[in-house]
Amino acid sequence: MKRWPFVVIGVFIVIFLFSSELFENSIDESYNPKTYIQTLDKITIENCSSNNIRNEMLTLSQQKTDIDSSIYANFSFPPVDIEVNGHEIKFNREKVRQNPEDLTIHLVFHSHVDPGWLKTFEDYYKQQTSHILDSAVKALHKYPELRFIWSETSFLERWWRDASEIDRKKMTDLVHNGKLEITGGAWVMTDEATPLFYPAIENMIEGHQFIWDTLKVRPNTSWSVDPFGHGAMLPYLLPKAGIDYMVIGRFHDHIKEHLRQHQTLRWRWNDLYTNDQSSGPYVNSLPYFVYTTESACPDSSICRCFHVGPSSRASCSPQDRMVSLDAPKLEKLTKRFLSQIKQVQKLYGSKHHLVAIGDDFFFQDPADFDEMFHGFNQMKIYLDRFPEYRTKIRFSTVSDFYNAVKDENIPSLRGDLFPYTSNRNQPNPWWTGYFTHRPFTKRMERVLQANIQQLDLLLHLEKSRVYDYESLREAKRNLALYQHHDGITGTSKKPVMADYEQRMVKAYEITKRELNKLMNSSLTRPDLMESDTILQLKENKKIYITVFNSNIFTVNREIKVVADTPARVFRDNKDIQAFIVTSNANKYEMLFTYDLPAMSTTVFELIAQNAPDPRKPPIVAPLLIFDQNNSVKSFIHNGFLRVLRINFFEIDDTGGAYTFEPRGDKRIVNISHYEESFGPTSYKRKIFFQNRKLVVTISNSHSIEDGIDIDVDTDVPDNEALFMSISTDLNTNAFHTDINGLFHRKRKFMNAMDNAGLPYEANFYPVAASVFLEDDESRLTVLTGQPLSATSPRPGELHLMMDRRQTGQDGKGLWFGDALDSRSAHVKYRIIFEEKSKNQVVAESPALSQLATSHWNDMLYPPSVMYSDVKQMDKKWFDFEWPCSIQLVSWRPISSKASLLVLRRTVFDSAFALKKSCTGKLEDVYNYLRSRSSDLLHTSLSGIHDSNNVTIESLKTSLEKPYSIVTLRVED
Repeated sequence: MKRWPFVVIGVFIVIFLFSSELFENSIDESYNPKTYIQTLDKITIENCSSNNIRNEMLTLSQQKTDIDSSIYANFSFPPVDIEVNGHEIKFNREKVRQNPEDLTIHLVFHSHVDPGWLKTFEDYYKQQTSHILDSAVKALHKYPELRFIWSETSFLERWWRDASEIDRKKMTDLVHNGKLEITGGAWVMTDEATPLFYPAIENMIEGHQFIWDTLKVRPNTSWSVDPFGHGAMLPYLLPKAGIDYMVIGRFHDHIKEHLRQHQTLRWRWNDLYTNDQSSGPYVNSLPYFVYTTESACPDSSICRCFHVGPSSRASCSPQDRMVSLDAPKLEKLTKRFLSQIKQVQKLYGSKHHLVAIGDDFFFQDPADFDEMFHGFNQMKIYLDRFPEYRTKIRFSTVSDFYNAVKDENIPSLRGDLFPYTSNRNQPNPWWTGYFTHRPFTKRMERVLQANIQQLDLLLHLEKSRVYDYESLREAKRNLALYQHHDGITGTSKKPVMADYEQRMVKAYEITKRELNKLMNSSLTRPDLMESDTILQLKENKKIYITVFNSNIFTVNREIKVVADTPARVFRDNKDIQAFIVTSNANKYEMLFTYDLPAMSTTVFELIAQNAPDPRKPPIVAPLLIFDQNNSVKSFIHNGFLRVLRINFFEIDDTGGAYTFEPRGDKRIVNISHYEESFGPTSYKRKIFFQNRKLVVTISNSHSIEDGIDIDVDTDVPDNEALFMSISTDLNTNAFHTDINGLFHRKRKFMNAMDNAGLPYEANFYPVAASVFLEDDESRLTVLTGQPLSATSPRPGELHLMMDRRQTGQDGKGLWFGDALDSRSAHVKYRIIFEEKSKNQVVAESPALSQLATSHWNDMLYPPSVMYSDVKQMDKKWFDFEWPCSIQLVSWRPISSKASLLVLRRTVFDSAFALKKSCTGKLEDVYNYLRSRSSDLLHTSLSGIHDSNNVTIESLKTSLEKPYSIVTLRVED
């Protein structure tokens, strides 16, 4: 480990430079920041023991008392039958093979309807989806034995608005009679790689609340068959929403092949961090490629002949199509179908088999139902007449199928199913491009979700009833719509992506308006396009600034204000020195820092001045060391130089919206020049690059403890991908990526020697929130302000894909030019360095430290800055310290008199000392909730399964396990 201590000399140099008149009164033109940095770079101290200094520092940081050990990660991992991680699968216990002769074939009729892909949501509804639901209602009434399932609540709600009372009644009857099953019931079938868990919960709440309010049913099965890989988020969240049965579709062909060989295509999906082997949902995975009738067989050329009707895309010779079935043809086709399904039965070893019957936007013509039902029903009658086949056909819902198999003995599985490939031997096999594709819109979604979450919280903290509930619900539904697996993935056509963006902009404007109304102020946070509001101080002379901190900790934060004239900032009549960092005609950007109390608003007074403040600011020292090419090469952390090389490179990418397909060698993007500023609150270096508009701003500040911020305005040529590489001296061959912001998973780069030639692109994993490298002594964490992908091709090195532009197509659904987005994206990262405690407990499954968790919350929910010409009062809603291990995920209305409060038990990695007080008690939270609610009930995650009254004992029990999530219904 090459680390160079310079504590003694370095401290004296810094004290000298920053206490001299050079920075107190004026900035001497002879001062050269570059010379200063180079001087630091050369310092070494041969006779100083770095270990002694480090140990003393760690001892000081650990001098905290009354710390509850339960806040640290403490996991137990009971054995499971199957473990999956990336490209690896391990069978710990062989399943006893079963070969039953009897078989019941459960035909599950469905239509896969994307709420945005090749057409916008509204165009799909008007042109196709409304007709599908109309046809389904008619067919299900026409044929008593027929069954049908539906997943996308967004389309169901849209149909409901247009439906007559008669059709609404028919729909309700079908649902209550079990002929039409709502599977999943979320607003959309979410992507499972890129969203955070908060909008995923919102997606469930919006869908489930509509279904319960309208149809009075509660979904208990899930049909998630089209996301491009499956993660550990839904198996964790769904049982908390009352859904214990899943059907999934697409995941790694290598993994699925092993499961087929071992008769383990059904499993109990255990939580990653639990000691309860029965806590996860029962999963049935489809046997082959996708969810279509054609893919139900080992020989798709046979099964496509059983997909008939005017809307069918399947090609088959007339003599083999399941139409015009006379006796000889019926016998031939029944035997052919049965032969195929009997082969599939051997992959499951069960007496019951689910067959997905449907396709994209199928059944929009009533004749589709007629032809499909008549053909399969004749085969059903034929098999009933000949019991020697020992086979029955049933028209089933997912619930019907699970009622038949739920008592079967199945293996347990732990893991997730990324990355995805349907066939490694086909062109463009690795679906790792969509993790990052169209970062502009991915970043937009993060800004919107933060606004919605903070508005919800303020509404309840203020006990406000003066808000537009319908508009707020529309904003939430627009956010939920974008979670769709062709929305947040960036895998829709350009007009569809524009529609998603317009919906999010409208949602943002709704939240902005409601915040203004609530606070009697105007929100100055940058809008979705990241532009700044310029306060008109010339005319008003005085403006009041209100800053809302939704963090559970007091935070010291940099606050930026942009006005049309110089100004001074006051707090309780005391001058808060604000420094002008940039200025031009009618635009002055001012910065100041302040300690913002937890869960509070803090009011400042901004008064216009005729001239800038004559006082000279202190200067923040740069902690970054640059090489002769102006690239970062090291970082000063805790008085030590740490290796930190940051470069930006590009690579030709011939994939499409879905797949990443690198070609040729990586090319470093050469730096043209840079601009640097030594400000009162931060040091910033803005780096410009040759022959492009790419701009990278790297900064360190007082408010970013142990880390640096990296903001990138991307510029990517056509058919290339842009990366940031981070090289360290950490001694590790592994890296850890988060799973939707819930927890982390250890990953390993697998090269040709490891696994039969796995390429670079096959080693990327989704990163929704954070990725880190660590060794026995230290950790580097990268927090991200938008979804992306990452890998670690060499020890101590990270590659993060930041942006990509595709003009071609990868054969996965979009055509040439459909995936192109030429806009520059503004993407954000924060890099955190941490030293491990001397006597740390090595966590088998590491979590974020308290420091990194705090930084992540700050990145996701930065303080909201509002302005008004009327002075507001400071507000602090909690007169107690909130428990640091309890995350307030959301507090959102579900009616005019009730709300859902979602709490999550977080844990911190025990290898790192706490940086903030952690003595808050859950009793204080309970007493606060009791003081302001007429009724407090435990309920399911989406609020449709109410249970017992909340007691302090029940609240403690429900939040006892690591990463527990509990939802409470709060009645006003």
